[in-house]
Amino acid sequence: MSTAPLRNPENEKNQEDSSSGLSSTYFKIKETGKHGFIYGLTNTLTLAVGLVLIPVYTRYIVPAEYGVLALVLMTLSIFGTIFSLGITSALFRFYFESDDKKSRKNVANTAFTITLLSSVSLGVIGIFISPFISEFLFATTKYELHFQLMFFTTAFLTLLQMPLTLFRAEKRSKEYAIFNISDFILKLGIIIFLVVFM
Repeated sequence: MSTAPLRNPENEKNQEDSSSGLSSTYFKIKETGKHGFIYGLTNTLTLAVGLVLIPVYTRYIVPAEYGVLALVLMTLSIFGTIFSLGITSALFRFYFESDDKKSRKNVANTAFTITLLSSVSLGVIGIFISPFISEFLFATTKYELHFQLMFFTTAFLTLLQMPLTLFRAEKRSKEYAIFNISDFILKLGIIIFLVVFM
């Protein structure tokens, strides 16, 4: 007479937990891979602006003006770093430290308000200090307009970082991609207009 093997509830529970753990790990890896691919692809696209613009630069900018362009971009980078205030990094930290939606919304609103005030301040300050920067770097105020445009562009780009950071924090990779691609097209159009027609 055969007897059915005794069931061990504890072993079955361990097997279920192990299976559930593997499924959870697989899902996390899959989700991370999907979001990472989209973020990486769209970030690569935005970095490709310089590559796409090489034919425009070589046709419309004389070699002597490359030095001017380099100094303007370097100034943009310095002021952009100062006035960004590290808010995007702070948003990630405090956003995930908050447990409920209301607290996270307050964190996002505070970060956006600070970034808005910082961007507006940068644009206003840029209007007044552009002639002095042009005079200091080139011994002429000829490039005053270039620096003013640079300040407004930097202020705008600083403000754009907030929704992008929020999309990443909320794992909204599709919205992130759409926003980044739109930013790429807008940036490309503005640069071509300024280089070709101004």
